[in-house]
Amino acid sequence: MFAAVSTSNLILKIEDIADRLGLTPKDFERYRQLRLILVLVETGSGEHEGLTRLTCQLGNRVWEAVLGSDQQITHEETRFLRGRLSQARRSK
Repeated sequence: MFAAVSTSNLILKIEDIADRLGLTPKDFERYRQLRLILVLVETGSGEHEGLTRLTCQLGNRVWEAVLGSDQQITHEETRFLRGRLSQARRSK
């Protein structure tokens, strides 16, 4: 299980996250300041103890990574939300 910790602190280099969303670091920062990119950092508990999940959403693109205690990515995936699901997630 993961619990939300922050919506503002990044735990990876901006260059790494921007690249995965197909952006330059400069565009990533600009979109983030405009609140077009949603960032959620969650820490694991129970069987996920020691893991951190980082989720970034830009429009219908969602990039999610699970990081180990060494802050290295152990799993990542990119999803593309469709229709109302994309809009509902942005309104949270």
